Amino acid sequence: MSPQKNDNSLEIERLKLERERVKIEWFKAWWTGFSILIPLLIAAGTLYFNAKSQQEQARVDFKLKAVEITLNASSPTEAKNKAEAMAKLFPNDLPADFAKNFDVTEYGAPKISDSKKALLTLIIEHPEQRNEIIDMWIAIAPYDEAWAEKLKK
Repeated sequence: MSPQKNDNSLEIERLKLERERVKIEWFKAWWTGFSILIPLLIAAGTLYFNAKSQQEQARVDFKLKAVEITLNASSPTEAKNKAEAMAKLFPNDLPADFAKNFDVTEYGAPKISDSKKALLTLIIEHPEQRNEIIDMWIAIAPYDEAWAEKLKK
């Protein structure tokens, strides 16, 4: 065997070994990267689902608070008015039918407000000035005009 052939075959063997070593190093690097990526993906998924869960819980809490505010009214009519106001204030956060399905007639006769009781007391105490009292009431509370007009003789 010639020395040059021996050197060439030795060099070829070294290159083969070096190629195998590079393949092994590349494989190890790939698995190291993969082993780092998996926990990062799991952590990102956990954060995402926690955020979604908290967001959903906030929506539910908001709706419950809206119902609580609505039902803490002094009368069914006031509850209906509160529900309608909240539905207009928060159209994207409350269901579209939040106030529509609330029928005040299902909850008994509406209570007379303290201001209306005061008006009735004035009319009883001063029956001769009934129409003037009612006209003044309508001037300060035009939203009650239909109700107040019924009190006139």
